[in-house]
Order: sequence, then structure tokens, then C-alpha cells
Amino acid sequence: MLQHVNSEELKTLAVTMQKIAARRYTWDAIAQRYRFVLNTSFAKRPVTPRAAAIPVETAIRYGFRHLQQANVFEERRTANA
Repeated sequence: MLQHVNSEELKTLAVTMQKIAARRYTWDAIAQRYRFVLNTSFAKRPVTPRAAAIPVETAIRYGFRHLQQANVFEERRTANA
């Protein structure tokens, strides 16, 4: 398809696509999409890491205690706000 497009048309398409990208892919737009995904996914059921079922002593011995206390970053931000 692009073989039949001349260089002027390619330049015009490039400018158009750059404008679309600048409009759609701002950090604010991306953050809103992530927020939506997190709110709809985690609101339905709590998220508990599988590592939470392992005894604390074992987790400490093998160096993965931090995995037992996982918090969703949105939960932290909301709690501190």
C-alpha cells in the first residue's frame, strides 16, 4: 500500500499521525486509562499475593517477605491523599 504513496503524501500522513499521537498519548490520558483498569479490576475482588500464605519465617529466610505485603499503588495513593 505504501509503495503507491508519494513522498508528499507520506509527509502529510506523518504529520497527521504525530498530531493524533500527541493528543491521545499524553501522560494524563494514559493515567486515566490505567486508573480505569485498576478501579474496575481490583474493585471486584481483593488482590492477595500467593506469597501471603507462606509462613513469615520462611519468607524471611528466603528473602521474599516483601512479596507478602503487596499493596496496589492506587490503594496507597488514595490512603495517603
